[in-house]
Amino acid sequence: MANPQTAAADLLFFFFFPELHLKLF
Repeated sequence: MANPQTAAADLLFFFFFPELHLKLF
């Protein structure tokens, strides 16, 4: 999470796609 925008997008992605997030990260 280099910048706040990336962090926010990551949180949104995790919220909507938790299973995919766990597989990708």
